Amino acid sequence: MRRTAFFLGAIIALQACTTAPRSRDAGPPTERAPAPAATPEAALERTYRSSVPLCFDAALRVCRDRDIQVLRQDRRGEQAASLSAQGRSIEFTLEFARTPAPRTRATLRLQGRALPETREEATRLLDRLNEALLEPRE
Repeated sequence: MRRTAFFLGAIIALQACTTAPRSRDAGPPTERAPAPAATPEAALERTYRSSVPLCFDAALRVCRDRDIQVLRQDRRGEQAASLSAQGRSIEFTLEFARTPAPRTRATLRLQGRALPETREEATRLLDRLNEALLEPRE
């Protein structure tokens, strides 16, 4: 009987130690912060030899050819540009920036959930941009 009482007492003490005390005025438990819409894996990057204005104009042509509506465009000279667009199954922001090595970095950030189908569509869009710029595949 003593062993059983000691064993039960040890289990109750262990349970009490592992359970966090709850104060009465703590209120309801806090919720987690929502995950960001665009996760790091929701961005695709490519570099091109062409200048930023050429890449930007080619991106506008690709969007028009694929029936993707350009919602916003922002040209910031020869060094940077961006556009936001939306298609039937994809919504994205495409940013162009000139790098120190004379290349243009294109970063396509998907909006919303990065589903595999959406990522495939984004990859096809960047492939089309590559073809429009007449650049070799890397």
